[in-house]
Amino acid sequence: RWFHGVHANGGRDPFAEVLRADPGLSARLVTYGALQGELTRRQRHLGPHWYVELLAAPGGDDSAPHLELLLRHLARLASLDRAPCYAVCGKDDAHVYKRCGYRVLWSDCVDCDGSELIVQGMFLPAKSSS
Repeated sequence: RWFHGVHANGGRDPFAEVLRADPGLSARLVTYGALQGELTRRQRHLGPHWYVELLAAPGGDDSAPHLELLLRHLARLASLDRAPCYAVCGKDDAHVYKRCGYRVLWSDCVDCDGSELIVQGMFLPAKSSS
């Protein structure tokens, strides 16, 4: 299943708006892209699972409730398949994933345009759909 966010606010490009709101996001996306092979390798041992590709929201405490709602919704859908979920997030968002039942599988510090970026692999065990 694929989720695609649709932005209907005056026809503006939502991705461009997020990049304008967070100038460092572009560098972080390039870093994530460079890590893609390593990130794929790290989830091979998990068996069949849902992979939450990338969630982004404007920074600050205002985005946490939206992220949590989306993570809980994805967990409910994954439970229909009795599948666990795996995600990669930045350290700043890990607390939201943990509130949703995810646990940290690994944590790495990588160079992101001259700054350190801490990324974490997060895992949510499968739950019964009943």
